[in-house]
Amino acid sequence: MKYDELNQKCRHLHQDEQKLSYHVKLYKSGTFWIAAGMTTVVLGITALAKVPIANAATEETTAIVKSAENDVSASSYQLNSENTAQTTTATTSAVTEATTASDSTDDSASTAKTATGDAAETATKVTNLGDASNTQIDQAKAIASDVYAQTGQPQVVTAVEPQVAATGEITIKYVDEDDPTAVLSFDRDKAGFPATAPATITGSYKATTTVNPDLVTQMKVKNTYAQPVILGYTFDKLADGDTLNFAPVADGKTITAYYKNASVTATTSEPGTTETETTQEKTVTGQVTIKYVDEDDPTAVLSFDRDKAGFPATAPATITGSYEATTTVGTDLVTQMKVKDSYTRPAIDGYTFDKLADGDTLNFAPVADGKIITAYYKNNAATSTTTGPTTTETQTTPEQTVTGQVTISYIDKDTQQPLKFNSGYSSIPGDPTQINGTYLAETKVPTAKLDQISVSSKVAQAEIVGYKFVGNDTTDLTFVPVGQEKTIRAYYEKLAPVVINYVNEADPTDVMFQIKYDTQDPAGWISGSADYNFDYEPMFNGYTYDEQKTQAESALKGNGFKSIDETDGQPVVINVYYMKTTSDPNPGAMYIDQPITAANTPINVTDKITGMTTSGTEFSHEKLPEVSTAQPISGEVVKMNGHAVNQYPNYTLTGTIGINYQDGNLSQGLMPLADYMPNQPVEVIFLDDSTGQIIQQESYGDFDPENGILPSGEYDTGVVNQAIQPQLSEKGYELASVSGNPTGRYDAMHRIVYYVYTPKLDTNYIPVTRLINFTSSDGALNINPVAQTVWYKKVTNEVTNQSTYTPQSGFYQYEIPILSGYSATIDGQPATVVAQEGLPATTGMPTNQSVTVVYAKLPSVAVPPVTGEGTPPNDDTTVVTTDNQVPMLPAEKGDKPTGGTDTTNGDAEPKTSRDADQTDKTPATKAVQESQDTSNQTTQMSDTGSSSTTTGQLPQTSETNDGVFGLLGAVLMSMLGLLGIKNKRRDE
Repeated sequence: MKYDELNQKCRHLHQDEQKLSYHVKLYKSGTFWIAAGMTTVVLGITALAKVPIANAATEETTAIVKSAENDVSASSYQLNSENTAQTTTATTSAVTEATTASDSTDDSASTAKTATGDAAETATKVTNLGDASNTQIDQAKAIASDVYAQTGQPQVVTAVEPQVAATGEITIKYVDEDDPTAVLSFDRDKAGFPATAPATITGSYKATTTVNPDLVTQMKVKNTYAQPVILGYTFDKLADGDTLNFAPVADGKTITAYYKNASVTATTSEPGTTETETTQEKTVTGQVTIKYVDEDDPTAVLSFDRDKAGFPATAPATITGSYEATTTVGTDLVTQMKVKDSYTRPAIDGYTFDKLADGDTLNFAPVADGKIITAYYKNNAATSTTTGPTTTETQTTPEQTVTGQVTISYIDKDTQQPLKFNSGYSSIPGDPTQINGTYLAETKVPTAKLDQISVSSKVAQAEIVGYKFVGNDTTDLTFVPVGQEKTIRAYYEKLAPVVINYVNEADPTDVMFQIKYDTQDPAGWISGSADYNFDYEPMFNGYTYDEQKTQAESALKGNGFKSIDETDGQPVVINVYYMKTTSDPNPGAMYIDQPITAANTPINVTDKITGMTTSGTEFSHEKLPEVSTAQPISGEVVKMNGHAVNQYPNYTLTGTIGINYQDGNLSQGLMPLADYMPNQPVEVIFLDDSTGQIIQQESYGDFDPENGILPSGEYDTGVVNQAIQPQLSEKGYELASVSGNPTGRYDAMHRIVYYVYTPKLDTNYIPVTRLINFTSSDGALNINPVAQTVWYKKVTNEVTNQSTYTPQSGFYQYEIPILSGYSATIDGQPATVVAQEGLPATTGMPTNQSVTVVYAKLPSVAVPPVTGEGTPPNDDTTVVTTDNQVPMLPAEKGDKPTGGTDTTNGDAEPKTSRDADQTDKTPATKAVQESQDTSNQTTQMSDTGSSSTTTGQLPQTSETNDGVFGLLGAVLMSMLGLLGIKNKRRDE
């Protein structure tokens, strides 16, 4: 039979290949039934066990922190997990990526752990290597990977990318443009070069700087290095295309500074030979002697009054016979300079100037030449001539002379009050005398010429220190004979003060330095028509002088001072502009103090620190000490219109008055003035950063001008800091920053350097607890207290030993549990919550707090019994309740009680906010259930200190897991699946 069936099947296969069928064993074959059964079990458990899906928490995840110092509830202090993330700008290793991937892979495992109550979190471990090499970073990565594999703790390795500084370099060659083979050299200190340079710089100088690589070509060499002062030479220009920017060392950048030879060139010729000799420029004294001679009687000795003739105060009061005039100028200028014309023809009583001797000139000559010129005068007295027998006698009567006079009244135009001054501070000739408003001018002249002679402008329009002449009341300035009264009024206005501000051009209120001229001070020798030159530009740290803007807006050189009427009572302000090149937020005035002129000058920089006051100085015109003036710097004379102004060691020329234009105001008899400032010491201020107070102050640089001792060369205030720092460290300070120029070169600026120290701070954390106690009026309740903990950050100043306590959070609001039959009160007032409390920072040690919640027993209330819905029972039984609520129907078998207190552990159950959405329960049941749920949570947190969820409840969602019925359903489904298993016999 089987054989026939086999043949039949073979025939079908060969006849119709298109009907060929492939039968595949599916799940009902062999071991696949076992897999199907297992799948059915799993699906049954999932479908019927009512396992809730854990939804994303709507509240911030919190991690419970337990204090090791105080055995309190772990729920007392919470940290937001969002704040535990640490951000770093440094290089992060690949371990971070591995950790992230692992965290993503294990999400389901983490959820499972949370569901079983394991809420502990593993914090990321951060390892900071600082400035580490690549090898060190690789080693740290390997170690971190091993630790992560063993412990599962995320690892982060950070390192700071080291900054590599680059050196910029530039070589400056100093070349004589007329003779490139000449070797130019100069003194390092006089030229302001650093102490590391050779004492004498010859031919060239190599300047370097160390900065970030991307800043090398942006940095520039100091302008003073490119054009130093070289004796006998004048800087002309840089070579075409040369710039002051540094370049990398490998570039070998060289620039060329061309100088002109300022020396005198003398050429001598010999047969077939021309020799050129160059000598350094020198100064020499020119001299000329003027003899005053009566041309009719050369033996007569002529004399006259020095002051009336307008001769300088250095001449004898009475000049007799001759006068020797001198001047000091460059050798090549001696014969070009001329003596004043008024010196060759002074007014001499009884005589009239006639002429100079034939061939005489007013040019000076070297002292060695002994040049003399003769000024001939005619005698105005009568002469008589007698002849022989045929003589005609002629007699000339003497010319009559007369004394003329006029009174000059000096008046303040604004007050109409007479001026009182000493004639020594004016252009009025003669010995100094006190003038109280008027001056009587007299002259003796021939009677016929009296009405032709006018009062000298030195008197009628006198220059008076501190005042500006504005006009006379008449143009008739002639004399009148004695006995007649004539008064000429001369009106004056007070001079306005002059203020020179050195300002930040971006913010003119940022005045770095200030020079004030009190123009009304007699010691200043300033009058209305005086000339001035205030062309002085000091160096300021972080600023560059803007010459173009200064010259466009300010007149540093000029003639004449303004009166207060012209300025409406305001000072004349001259701004010298500087461009700020630093990011220092402090004003420039913070680093410059008032110049000192004597060793005992008091110094006070407190105002600068507290009030940021403007820096400045009232200029005091004091004579330089003789020890300094006796030794001017050779070859550094400044020539100003024929006037030689010397330079002195360690002094800086800051301004001149009365010597800039021609003879300045010397024709009016006022004294020319040159202002100098001595090199200043450097003030080193040690500052407390926390209080702004000065801890200590030191002056760096010897300063005693009277004995010729002044700071010079380079300074380094780091030496002072090294000496002071150990003392400050013992007091509890540590260095925070340095402001100003800690190193540099001494000059006329009284510079300030700030070493800012800050107190060392010791930081600790201290817990403070608020304990919430529970009690009842009947003593029947036994509720565990609730502890809330707040951490204070304690910071102790090691200098003052004072501490500040700053709370890191406040006490959160606590909802008082609702107990059936009781009402809660705090301090006698009804209460449903213990209020949250914000805590202030304090300087005193914070203390623990306590709050007592008192439960008062409510009186019983009789309520008619209920047997059914809306129907009272047939009997007369009365149900008594103590919660002031209508009692619920008796619980069915198997249901939970509807009222009362859970006496499992005798604790009341506090209500939590996340049970508020359970509205499907009756009021009494809801209150009791909420109390029970919250109590379970609180109790478990107190006991374990590591979990905030209850058994059978998913974390953060409060959904319960009723697994008994789910498990029963899964078993039933599995049995049905297994009963359906049977062997299938294949017929085809």
